[in-house]
Amino acid sequence: MYYDLHIHSSLSPCSDDDMTVNNIINMAIIKELELIAITDHNSLLQNKALRDASENKIKVLYGAELESIEEVHCLALFDNYDNAMRMNQFIEDKLIKEFNDYLYYGHQYVMDENDNIIREYPYLLIKSLEIRLKDLIDVIHEYHGIAILAHIYARRYSVHYSFKKIKSEWNFDGVEVNKAEDIIRFKEEYPEYKDRIILVNSDAHSLYDINERENDIDYKILEERFERWRN
Repeated sequence: MYYDLHIHSSLSPCSDDDMTVNNIINMAIIKELELIAITDHNSLLQNKALRDASENKIKVLYGAELESIEEVHCLALFDNYDNAMRMNQFIEDKLIKEFNDYLYYGHQYVMDENDNIIREYPYLLIKSLEIRLKDLIDVIHEYHGIAILAHIYARRYSVHYSFKKIKSEWNFDGVEVNKAEDIIRFKEEYPEYKDRIILVNSDAHSLYDINERENDIDYKILEERFERWRN
């Protein structure tokens, strides 16, 4: 399946306001993608609209881009909406609360399936959660999700920036890179993790940035990981 599993909506303050759920779905369809996830910073609140708006149009996973106390980003992906919402309550409890200054950071719009603004989320979402990366990964699994270390070679908010390398104590399911050539780099640096998922995502904050029809994955690989944490 051709995919993009790291897309920010209008709920993320650093994202364009026209990153509405339907705009994202329609752009993904135009680009002939088959599987997407909206992964806003530290929140799954946009996923109800995604679930309702995507029905019979495109396959979706429910997700969020979470930030550990060490300032490492990790994608949490779920194939079950109820599990995702249970995880969201945990996230809200762990978010370091600071009111969002929308004039500085941008708006944080929660929308319905018709792109109507329901409300604006009050607390700044681009903050750390009060939890270590190792424990965050374990919690994602407790809620039957899979944990993907985000943009691992990025200059900030990545395992390589904060830790210089991936640690064996992290029970992660996969990694994300932002360009296909980094797949080779990862396999050469970490042959011991050859069984892990490798995703090439866009980290899109604008409609233009959503992946083209270039990267595909056998959905059974994702299913096997979800099933692993359900048992």
